[in-house]
Amino acid sequence: MWIVRLALRRPYTFVVVALLIVVLGLVSMSRMPTDIFPDVDIPVASVVWSFTGISPEDTLIIPTSALIIQATGPRVAVLGAEQKVRVQAVELGRDYGATVEIVRGIEPGDQVITSPPDGLSESSVVRIAPTPAPVGSGKKS
Repeated sequence: MWIVRLALRRPYTFVVVALLIVVLGLVSMSRMPTDIFPDVDIPVASVVWSFTGISPEDTLIIPTSALIIQATGPRVAVLGAEQKVRVQAVELGRDYGATVEIVRGIEPGDQVITSPPDGLSESSVVRIAPTPAPVGSGKKS
């Protein structure tokens, strides 16, 4: 409260002090060295890591249409003995969009049903349909 009374009694003193603060601030700013591109040492951390998991040759890749997504996890329908369906739980790896990597659950050589119908159940007997010839193949007559 005392500073307010002093400012009311001596207004010119406060104007001079304010101008002095502004002038000294400008002088100190003009004398301060500045650098447009300061030399800043940014800390760098290097990480060396090696993955000893599955090699690319050992990965199994299937179409995403072959996946059966259930509450218990992803599964695939595999054709077992005597043309019977076996629904196998799988562990997924990388998702490539149209295909997905299978880390665990099926083995190379297993016959995976690539687009299982909704009503397909365990032990259903299925028939393998012959693959149609691709368009444009064959001999010209």
